[in-house]
Amino acid sequence: MQRKLEYKYPRELTWLSGVVLLGLTLGFAFTGYLLPWDMKAYWATQVGVNIADTIPIVGTPLADLVRGGPILTGATLGRFFAIHMLLLPALTGGLIGLHLLLVNIQGVSAADGLVVETNMGETLQQIPNVPEAAADSNSRFVPGSRPVGNTGFNAPAQPGGNGNVDTGADRL
Repeated sequence: MQRKLEYKYPRELTWLSGVVLLGLTLGFAFTGYLLPWDMKAYWATQVGVNIADTIPIVGTPLADLVRGGPILTGATLGRFFAIHMLLLPALTGGLIGLHLLLVNIQGVSAADGLVVETNMGETLQQIPNVPEAAADSNSRFVPGSRPVGNTGFNAPAQPGGNGNVDTGADRL
């Protein structure tokens, strides 16, 4: 099997920026979970911060930094909102720009797809690269998903209902 490794020279920085983008996505998920400010969000964030608190040596100061004090309060909510809406989008935008720049400069590592060869050098199988594989998958997925999607759009919200969904917002 012959395949270029994406994390090897000269694409280490491209690979690393992709991994950091994955970490930023997890940061969006963690900070965004507290924003509804209900009991489920409170306790889920409490569990996440307590997990960070178990890290030896740096855990307790890190947990206090994330919480903004010894306990989860409204200050933590403000801190998470600022991180979620200001810091993470700015970092993500800059890192996406860097990642795309590096991909444009260095190219995609597996542009010819994955080639499986025998020991004699004969090609057994050629797996197409991403655009061709995506187009092939979409040609089968999209027609099959239309009947399901049409059912969801045309069905009433409740049996015998008028289609209006009660969100509960009027009771707040």
